[in-house]
Amino acid sequence: MPFFVIFSALIGVLTAIASPYLPWLLQPQLATVGLIIGGVFLLAGLIAAKRVPFWHDGFAIGCLLYWYPEWRPLFSDQAPIFHWYPLYFSVTGAWLSLWVVHRARYFDEPSRQSLRVLQGLARFDTRALGCIVAASLFLPDQYLLYPLVMTVFIIRFTMEACLKLFETD
Repeated sequence: MPFFVIFSALIGVLTAIASPYLPWLLQPQLATVGLIIGGVFLLAGLIAAKRVPFWHDGFAIGCLLYWYPEWRPLFSDQAPIFHWYPLYFSVTGAWLSLWVVHRARYFDEPSRQSLRVLQGLARFDTRALGCIVAASLFLPDQYLLYPLVMTVFIIRFTMEACLKLFETD
């Protein structure tokens, strides 16, 4: 999810430095664009996940584009939620990509087997988890729900990426 990592970092930095571009990010049209992008990529993941391998990235960016302008007016200007969550998503996604996915080919066989067992035990498919992430966007009163399920979505994506690498070995 490299584009999501970059986009999250960009929003976090723009918020941290109080950029003059922030009012542009609060446009209601941007929320609509995010909803459309997220919906299209989620549908692509539900219908043809194998043919659209980057659907996770597009969906996560669409969610972030919807989340920021829709939730920002509901909280105070100094709320750390809009400064830290995008940076948190960026660091989490980058760390899992660099330290887990890129090193997956060096996993020993017991570790690979453990990941396969964990994959089998996991109750949610990534696509179902995407639907939960989308639903959490419409519950701003539960302000921790979106970051929590997005974190699980990122972890689940990491597991799938590692398992795909195992299949190619």
